[in-house]
Amino acid sequence: TKTVRFVNLEGMSLRSGNREATKRDGDAMGKMEDCYPQMLATLYLCNAPAVFQTLWRLFRPLMPKRVVAKMDIINPSKNKKERDRLYEHIS
Repeated sequence: TKTVRFVNLEGMSLRSGNREATKRDGDAMGKMEDCYPQMLATLYLCNAPAVFQTLWRLFRPLMPKRVVAKMDIINPSKNKKERDRLYEHIS
């Protein structure tokens, strides 16, 4: 069984990030990965701000291909094609 995860980054900036929530989320994902390795099929990052997309383009070549293949940055509120991809998993 594979899982699909959605993270809405709308309104997030480097200054507005809640460190407690980010740490809690990271800890939960770490535990899931420890107990159920390779269970994540795709991680959709929705409505990511421009700064995040720029950082992703810079660091993506340095990351393992298997990690890059699992991550997808989409903007379903502005792009119908991406919204349809999102609906495949939630409808």
